[in-house]
Amino acid sequence: MASIFSLTSHVVYGHVGAQAAVPAWHLLGHQVWHLPTVLFSNHPGHGGYGGGPVDVAIQDQLLDGLVDRNLLAGCAALHTGYLGQVGSVDVALRAIAAMPDALVLCDPVLGDAGQLYVDPDLAAGIRERLL
Repeated sequence: MASIFSLTSHVVYGHVGAQAAVPAWHLLGHQVWHLPTVLFSNHPGHGGYGGGPVDVAIQDQLLDGLVDRNLLAGCAALHTGYLGQVGSVDVALRAIAAMPDALVLCDPVLGDAGQLYVDPDLAAGIRERLL
């Protein structure tokens, strides 16, 4: 099956973001490489959480490590989910540039029940630059 590069959230407790997507893709036979955009103790909908965004400089360094070794060349798809901060849009765009033939699966996780729960600048960045 295909290799998928996933740029999305990671929670310690629960099954959202990569904790939901990666096992499902593995079950379907895909190889998945996950770069976390945020590290949360749990889904914020549980009344709070610990953790926060992964520093964009760290995200860039992790992506650089893959790009410098040409490890993304064989990826068939890039998945973006919860990005958590505007700088992660730039990381996603750099990944897309490194994978010009890959299918881009953009899941713009922005809010629930008609309410935006991300910074409006992040929502605008996803809408104007990533989509």
